[in-house]
Amino acid sequence: MTGQIKGSAPGLNMSANKRRFNSQEALVEKAVCGDSFALYCLCERLAGSILYHTKYILCNEYDAEDVTQNILLRMCENIKSLRDTKAFGAWLGSIETNETRRFMAEHAKHVNVVNIDDHAEGLMEERAQCLPREFVEERCPDCNMMKMVLQLPVRQREAVMLRYFDDLSVTEVARAMNISHQNASRYLQIAQKKLRNELESKCGGA
Repeated sequence: MTGQIKGSAPGLNMSANKRRFNSQEALVEKAVCGDSFALYCLCERLAGSILYHTKYILCNEYDAEDVTQNILLRMCENIKSLRDTKAFGAWLGSIETNETRRFMAEHAKHVNVVNIDDHAEGLMEERAQCLPREFVEERCPDCNMMKMVLQLPVRQREAVMLRYFDDLSVTEVARAMNISHQNASRYLQIAQKKLRNELESKCGGA
């Protein structure tokens, strides 16, 4: 997929040059400074996780492949404008969110977008706890957590993927989704509660 990005792979010894970069942070810094090979390596490194993310937002692998390609292209086109390389995660999250929303807007008839106000009752208190991955493994090892995530409304699903699979902070999730910190926190709280209730239903009470 990343090989489709024009001009992204110079005619060099690929394996030798990949060893120049030991971390994503180094790739980002080089790419921002105009290193085309670093940008190519960054695309290669991120393509799989972006595809994974978009597949669970759009619920369609073919659509996710198209959107992932667009995300990578936007990243390549705009990375030189990134002023703070430490903010790369939130910056990329914003591109992911914008591109998936653009796709959903163009295919609105096929997407069920649910507003948070329709599900605002029973909010949990804000807390810094992770998605219950360990809880799932210990209580219900046969449960598929991602199938449960797929049942969440689109906006909650976006927040969950950004927070727990892209490893962004709540503040970064809010920035990526272009919403307030409070609303980002609420999306996550509602999603956590739904997932926990689903696990309780499937695996029994505590």
